[in-house]
Amino acid sequence: MLVILATMPSRMEGLLYLGLIGMGSIAGMMAAGVILSIPLAASGFKVPAMTRWLGQAVAFVSVVFGLFYGATTIASALARHPLS
Repeated sequence: MLVILATMPSRMEGLLYLGLIGMGSIAGMMAAGVILSIPLAASGFKVPAMTRWLGQAVAFVSVVFGLFYGATTIASALARHPLS
């Protein structure tokens, strides 16, 4: 993304590009969350305890993944090595 950003003719176009990419990624994640939550919501009517446990497990895994990804990104930035 930064390679494309460097080719923008002006800073305003670069900021617009970043804003559109950011809004698009947020909208895409919202859509994925809604689509993936439909089976979980449907199963909640039949087995509420399982749905609660599954929701908590998914939340825990998401937080652990986010912390891991954030830590590796920060460590890579501090070490000035590309992520790969």
